[in-house]
Amino acid sequence: MRNCFITLLGLILFSSCKEDSFLPESDFGFNYQPKTKGHWVEYAVDSTNYNDITIPPIITSSSYFIREEIDTTFIDASGDVNLVVEQFRKNALSAPWVLNQVGSFKITEDNFQRYFNDLRFINLIFPVRESREWQGHSFLDVENEPTLDYLDDTRYEWNYVYSNVDQTLLLDSFVFDSALVVTQIDEENLFEKKFSQEKYVRNVGMVSKQLLVLNTQAPPSGASFIDRAESGFVLNWRLIGFKN
Repeated sequence: MRNCFITLLGLILFSSCKEDSFLPESDFGFNYQPKTKGHWVEYAVDSTNYNDITIPPIITSSSYFIREEIDTTFIDASGDVNLVVEQFRKNALSAPWVLNQVGSFKITEDNFQRYFNDLRFINLIFPVRESREWQGHSFLDVENEPTLDYLDDTRYEWNYVYSNVDQTLLLDSFVFDSALVVTQIDEENLFEKKFSQEKYVRNVGMVSKQLLVLNTQAPPSGASFIDRAESGFVLNWRLIGFKN
């Protein structure tokens, strides 16, 4: 009887281990952020800024293009492999790319981290599962940075959550069969609106990003918050090309 019990226990433990540890990598979602040298993604970026130094506010808009390409690797102080990512920028499609800055990606068994402008975000966690939540700002310390006040997760609900995992996504002329949505914040009251959402596609990476940080003193009306906004900004990134 004792031998039968030990055998049964071993089968249970093996089954549990197999379920957790022997799934194909695609089931964990690692390929939602490629890590191959030479992989690049290009975006069209639209930016709108609201300045309340006058009434009505001054609204300025700009458009440009961003390309992020994975280059070499390096080992960080924790012994983890990091990917060097070169970010290029241009103001017109016909213009040549100009190096804008260099950042890095870090992909571990647990998460995908994006590091640019001395800011580190946990953009994805693994395994990818519908409705999983995490604190994507856990590396940030912006308490004494007034221009980054909106990123302060002690004041605002920056709670990342997955939705629409492995669903079809139509994005302009692109059709993808395995995409997901990460909603990072969706908070609004009478005077503030903060919304941030990214979409990722297997073997491509991030394909869109929308970030709204808006403020107003205008009283509620039938107009949308964007129409009533007096300060803040709206930023939109949309995929225009990629190379696996």
